[in-house]
Amino acid sequence: MDISLDAFSSPQFDAKGWINQQFAALDTGDVFDAPAEEGAGAGPESLAQRLATQLHFLATNAQQNSDRIKARFRHQAAQIARDIAALGRLVQVTRQRMAAVADAVEAQQASALAVRVLVDIGTVKHRVEGAVSALDYLRSYTNLPEKISALMADGELARAWELVDAMGPGMCPAAGAPGALGVDEAQSYGAKIQAAVAAELCRAAAADDTEAAARASRLLVEHGRGDVVETEVLRLRSEHGSEQLRQAMSEEGLSTGTGDLRAILGAVLALVVADRALVEAVDVPSPDALLEDLLSCYTESILPCVRRAVAHAQHDADPRSVLDLHQALAGLYGELLSAATTSTLSVGDSSAAAQGLMDRPIPRSLRLLFGPLAGYIGGLADHEADQIRKGSLQRLRAIEAESGRIEPFVRDASRAIAGVFEDIEQALDRIFEFVPPSRLGDAVAAIAAPALDVGSYLHDKLADASKSMGVPVADLTGFSRLCGLEDAGGFTDAVHQPLTSEGKLGTVSSCIGLSLLCHVFERCSAATFASIDRRWRGLAESLARMGFGAADDGATTAAAAEPAKALIVAFMDARSTGAEMSAAAARLAAAPPPSGASKVGKEAARLSKTAASAVFFLVTGAFRAPLCRIPANDAWHAVHESRSSMNIVVPQFSCSPSEEAVDIGEKMHILLPELEQVEMMHAQYVRGIEFPADIPPLHTRMLESLVDGGCSGVVPDSSASSPVLEMLLLVLRTVQQGFVDQVCRIAPPLSSHGRQQLASDVEYIASVASSFGSSTAAEFEVLQQVIAEQDRGDHADQLPASETRDKLRLLLQPPHGRSGQ
Repeated sequence: MDISLDAFSSPQFDAKGWINQQFAALDTGDVFDAPAEEGAGAGPESLAQRLATQLHFLATNAQQNSDRIKARFRHQAAQIARDIAALGRLVQVTRQRMAAVADAVEAQQASALAVRVLVDIGTVKHRVEGAVSALDYLRSYTNLPEKISALMADGELARAWELVDAMGPGMCPAAGAPGALGVDEAQSYGAKIQAAVAAELCRAAAADDTEAAARASRLLVEHGRGDVVETEVLRLRSEHGSEQLRQAMSEEGLSTGTGDLRAILGAVLALVVADRALVEAVDVPSPDALLEDLLSCYTESILPCVRRAVAHAQHDADPRSVLDLHQALAGLYGELLSAATTSTLSVGDSSAAAQGLMDRPIPRSLRLLFGPLAGYIGGLADHEADQIRKGSLQRLRAIEAESGRIEPFVRDASRAIAGVFEDIEQALDRIFEFVPPSRLGDAVAAIAAPALDVGSYLHDKLADASKSMGVPVADLTGFSRLCGLEDAGGFTDAVHQPLTSEGKLGTVSSCIGLSLLCHVFERCSAATFASIDRRWRGLAESLARMGFGAADDGATTAAAAEPAKALIVAFMDARSTGAEMSAAAARLAAAPPPSGASKVGKEAARLSKTAASAVFFLVTGAFRAPLCRIPANDAWHAVHESRSSMNIVVPQFSCSPSEEAVDIGEKMHILLPELEQVEMMHAQYVRGIEFPADIPPLHTRMLESLVDGGCSGVVPDSSASSPVLEMLLLVLRTVQQGFVDQVCRIAPPLSSHGRQQLASDVEYIASVASSFGSSTAAEFEVLQQVIAEQDRGDHADQLPASETRDKLRLLLQPPHGRSGQ
């Protein structure tokens, strides 16, 4: 019967069941079967006491547990009360929301019911209206013609036409019944209604009432008369627009060719904008074609004014006037074409739009507007060339050198030459912008003609200078041939005299100035026609930007966005479609630049070399007379015997240099100051012309002219410390070469005295040249080697053979069988 406190405190302990178990044990007497040794006082009383004790223990323990529970939850009473209050409020809010939801559900149910009611009402109304209409149609059988006439009189054309179509023969219950329309009568009423609708369309179009015009056009299209819309709009708007343009031309004075063409084209643009609004409102199958027809009609109306404006611009004799008119017309036509197009370019449509542009024929309006300009633009290069000849080229030809005043002539002529090429450059800009691509080759050749005229002007000046020297112009570039002349008697004193003489100084000054002008001409030609080559290479790219040839996506988008420019180019190039122009552009891209430019460049280079050779000819002119006298000198074959008092032949071991050699040596000594004076004159002229590019020294251009002229042995001396000294050494080597050439012309063989004279002359000339630090010319070294070979008596061919060496050996070979020589 004992129980532990832990078992009693457990939540699973059943106190009632335990007590019942204890009383049941008492009833059965099991407690009396316990052994005696358990206690002396064992018996029912003892057991009851124990039970009472246990019950008291249990009651005490229960009270303690209750006290502990009450003490545990006593401090949470306020929180529990707050939770209970919050729970009450939550229950209240929940009830309110449930009530609102119930109200909303009831409202939705009411709305759905109302909608169903309205739908049912609309259905009933539609059926009633259909029944009323059917009754009206049924009543119309009795007075159909009168009904149609009344509707037409009231302006109810749509209802009248509908009634005619609905109640014609075959549409009524009894075809041919009284009141029904016959075939002819129905066609007559239909034609009357169509005419009335067309008249309404015309009135709306004349008043720019797009809404009324749209209603009339829809009525015509619904009854299969869409062609009437296009015909009537074209007729009415063309007549109305032509009349407005005639009034505008009369107000602006353009009917006599004295007004502003821009104002008239502005009036055309206003008409096209109004036409586009009308065409977009009405329903026509080809709105763009209709707008193009209207634009062509307007253009044809103002065509006399365009022709007068073109004639007036051509009368100014300035191509820029016509080009300004062309540019203005192109800009205005671009606006007209944009206004006359209802389609717009959207993203992704560039390729399709460009292809449409290529396949599109040239619009008639463009042909009419630009037709008067086509012939002039095709011959623009000729007009530009004439303008240059009458302007800057004429100013150049009017420049003449005054006596003794070369520097002002060079300055003015150089500026005039630069002015000619500036005009050519500007003309090229206009040509590549306006001339049709297929005619550009001929246009460039025409523009190159004034440049050739500049070359002719300089050639004439060179001819005058060469005449004063007694030398043809063609011979100035052949220095080696001039050194080989048998006689220099044809040269004037300006060639033979030193630079200190007044005659030669003036001639040299003129040639230096002409050389500078020819060089300016060459530089200007090279720069200008390099730009031609650059423009020609960019022609394919320019055409591609307009959508012709091989074009990228950006070019096709730009071409589709600005179709007027491409169409104008195709028309000016005499193409019927953009596709033909594209094929021509592909051929032009593969074609080489025009050959007319290269001809001018070659002529300029030839003149520059000729002028530089003329200066070199004058610088070396003083040497030509003694050089030309060398072959005819009697000393080469003379016999000089010196005898003693005993009449014994005394050998002559040396002799003085010949008169020709001394003359050559003296001119060598004064050559350096002459060259310095020439360079100073050239530098002074260069400073006076104010040329934007650097001009090389004169000796550089003379050297180039000699090398390009084919003079053998003429090479620059890199050891020279200054340009003038380099030129000096070049002249000295050239004189040595000329000396050898003249020696080779002596009739062989030389006498003993002649060989001694030649050795003396060679030694003298070599010593004078070496005093300037000059290197010996190759032919002169050969002459020295052959003389030394003859002096040694060494006839073994140890040196390489050459034509000059063979001639000199033959010349210096001792004669056989002649004693005393």
